[in-house]
Amino acid sequence: AAGDGDVLIQNIYSKMNYNNQLAGAQVGGVLGGALNGNATTVDRCWYSGTLDGNDAGGSGNYGGLVGYANNNDACYLTISNCLFDGKLVNSAATPGNCTFGGMIGYSNGAHVTIQNVLSIGTVQSAIAAQFFGAVKSTRSTIHNSYYKGDVVNGSASTVTLNPCEATKVTDEELASGFVAAKLAPAFRQTLGTDDYPVLDDTKALVAEITDAGYATLFVEDVDLTVPEGVEAFAG
Repeated sequence: AAGDGDVLIQNIYSKMNYNNQLAGAQVGGVLGGALNGNATTVDRCWYSGTLDGNDAGGSGNYGGLVGYANNNDACYLTISNCLFDGKLVNSAATPGNCTFGGMIGYSNGAHVTIQNVLSIGTVQSAIAAQFFGAVKSTRSTIHNSYYKGDVVNGSASTVTLNPCEATKVTDEELASGFVAAKLAPAFRQTLGTDDYPVLDDTKALVAEITDAGYATLFVEDVDLTVPEGVEAFAG
């Protein structure tokens, strides 16, 4: 858990498979909980493993990136440029009211900002969603983020996110480079090879092309391959 003081968690790629054995736990693929710290940032992190909450209780919180952000106006959590393509499950026969979210299990009263993320993993439990398993804080927002699945916030949520810039996408849109361009430059994709954008700087950077057929791209120290039939101009 991240407590008092500023915390930066960055550039973690976890394939860890975790089978929880504690009822009422707070578990995340990267961070269990953000508590009273001035600012906790989880940036450019990627969870691809399977997290089984295995929890029949009513108070466990489980997230692809973060498990829980507590009920405190001094708690600030930012999840940015992150990818969840793993699996969250609750194998308990009676799953109770535990919360499961692709980005965070439960945002209580904290300031939680989710921005520039992709949530396309599997989330399975009674209270589950692609971003927030449950959100009860009007201080929580989503910016420029994309997902596959059924719901943004779990059924135990009690507030409306504002803004809620969560866009549902198809497999075709993920494969086409459309989402990679929206999430660039953190996300990259080799078109024709990758089914969806990933956090891998060895992949190609995809630029968004307007209806007029133009794209503007600014990056430093990156080798770019210009596709055949495309003209590039340095300005």
